[in-house]
Amino acid sequence: MNEKTNVKEELEALVNKNDKKAVVLMTYNTVEGFKPGIYGDGRLIVYSWDKKLRSEKCKEAAKDITDKFYKDFNLRRDGNLFEHIFVYAGMNAMDEAISAARMIGHDLKDYENLGKKVTMVGCDCDYNKKARIAHDSYSVSLIQCECGGDVTMGKIAKAILEGKDPKTIKSYGK
Repeated sequence: MNEKTNVKEELEALVNKNDKKAVVLMTYNTVEGFKPGIYGDGRLIVYSWDKKLRSEKCKEAAKDITDKFYKDFNLRRDGNLFEHIFVYAGMNAMDEAISAARMIGHDLKDYENLGKKVTMVGCDCDYNKKARIAHDSYSVSLIQCECGGDVTMGKIAKAILEGKDPKTIKSYGK
């Protein structure tokens, strides 16, 4: 992301130029093959760390990633820039990731088209809790992945850049 331009302005220009909304991947881990930034002429934004974190740092990292996203965008105003958002929810910062997914889902809700715009990407760790929360939420869906989620998130990123509709992504893990 260009340091001299703010992320919102950069993405807004790319979305307007290409007439395609962005897909966001958020994780307190890494995304295999992708550093944080904007890819594919604004088609993909990755919010992640560029290194593996120790488990005690994951909660702080998940909060920092969410805060950065909300610093860059006001979803009530800027929600039209986004087609879909994937949020990794693993064991080390599960509550923070679930909270972020629910908050983003709420802020992106589209009353005219009740389609879900947020997908949690969750590993097996306490998967029933993640499934229950996704099931109870009108704005968040869930797909399963390996622990850490970096491989699955990398596959999702590649699929988005290859033109795959994010709403058709049901599984890349396990």
